[in-house]
Amino acid sequence: MKKLILVLAAAIVAVSASAQVYVGGSASVGRNADANITNFSIYPEIGYNLNNQWAVAASLGYGYKYDDGAKTNLITFNPYVRYSFAKLGPVNLFLDGSVDYEYAKTKTPTLLNGTVSTDSNDWYVGIKPGFAVPVSDNVAFVAHVGFLGYCYVNKENIFGAKVDGNALSFGFYYDF
Repeated sequence: MKKLILVLAAAIVAVSASAQVYVGGSASVGRNADANITNFSIYPEIGYNLNNQWAVAASLGYGYKYDDGAKTNLITFNPYVRYSFAKLGPVNLFLDGSVDYEYAKTKTPTLLNGTVSTDSNDWYVGIKPGFAVPVSDNVAFVAHVGFLGYCYVNKENIFGAKVDGNALSFGFYYDF
């Protein structure tokens, strides 16, 4: 076990020393008092720049939603491949080819002071366009705008595009 930990530590140091690794992610908090809805999420991620155009990365995240008594906990896993296709001044435009998995467990109150618990396993396979803007030599502001692809949500197959406020995310990355 000690050898495995030492090998992993050495690999992380070697990869970090080549200035190709980035860490970052996004987080959100929201509250709609009129509808009695509260949201919280955190999505840290780590990636590796293969060259100036290609990167591979993954995000593991947690989300919580309170919707008028119903409480939902979300766990997500999102490995992706990023292709940077254009640079407009300091702005880097990219496409993330991703496979997202989301596990949700919802507890809904019943009329007899009990709760009903439901689980769901949802899949998303597609492309997420986005852009990155450097803030300093090592820090970049990153945004994703929409989704185009296939979804398996609530036991339904869905093909199409999604461009709305729920498909917009912001985050920061730190390059080593």
